[in-house]
Amino acid sequence: MKALGKHASGLRLERMKASPRWHDGGFQNLAPIPAGLRSGAMPSIGDFLCGGNRRTPSAPLPARDPREAWTRASETGLRATWLGHSTVLVELDGIRVLTDPVWGERASPMSFAGPKRFQPVPVAVAELPALDVVVISHDHYDHLDYPTLLELAQLDVPFVTSLGVGAHLESWGIAVERITELDWWDRSRFRAASSRSRRRRRSIFLGAGRARATPRRGLLSVCERVTIRSFSAATPASRRSTRSFVRRWDPSSS
Repeated sequence: MKALGKHASGLRLERMKASPRWHDGGFQNLAPIPAGLRSGAMPSIGDFLCGGNRRTPSAPLPARDPREAWTRASETGLRATWLGHSTVLVELDGIRVLTDPVWGERASPMSFAGPKRFQPVPVAVAELPALDVVVISHDHYDHLDYPTLLELAQLDVPFVTSLGVGAHLESWGIAVERITELDWWDRSRFRAASSRSRRRRRSIFLGAGRARATPRRGLLSVCERVTIRSFSAATPASRRSTRSFVRRWDPSSS
């Protein structure tokens, strides 16, 4: 099943094994997970596959069409448009960063089972403004969506993700030159990908923060990819002011 992605191998696997977080065949937490995070009743297989009434609102949630706002520059230099769950379009000094893009109907490798979307995304992928970089925090199905990545693969935009997740992206047709994988506290600089931003010679700095290690995409419980809880973003201009951005996730709950 192609939506499951691919195991890391070769130089990517060697880099993973060289990480200080890699022990006994997988990434390990630096500290034990508190007991409180493990408590509570687990959902049944039926709940997972078919959902339940409590998961679905009785009516569509209020939503705005963001496209008109995207045609205008933000007055403050920073604007974030929430498109659902962890999907956010961040505009920082004219550079556009899309986080954890999920447009699929289900957070699942299967089209007929798994948590189903109850709220449509306000815009289609094709209606997004020109992007400069796509950030993917980890490879849970509600953060790394196979059909969405197939659409984004057609765009001339780089991808930044956690160490090991690049194996999935490469298996789905994204050139390795477009993929940057970060371990905890790694940092990288990117030139703007869109022609709009290139004309102004813009660039952005992205850094990765720590998180609890959680099981990988698939059916086994070994954590074979780094999980990143936060990415920080800054441009040369924003580093001299208050316009910086930190996007946080909580992988333990998703």
